Amino acid sequence: MSRFRKKYALWLVAVVVAVLIGRYLWSPGGIPLITLKQDNLELFSDAFNASSSQARAVLLLSPT
Repeated sequence: MSRFRKKYALWLVAVVVAVLIGRYLWSPGGIPLITLKQDNLELFSDAFNASSSQARAVLLLSPT
């Protein structure tokens, strides 16, 4: 595989992944992202525990 084709394939994969992430985050039925603070921990806990029959995930990001 030529160097140009590898570079093109990597860009294509990156664009597809970016589109899928964007579609997931900004879709009409998507769950909005929230920032956890002391004020909303109980709201988060209630929302997380409300759907025990479905798969749930928490993504924690740190700027450091």
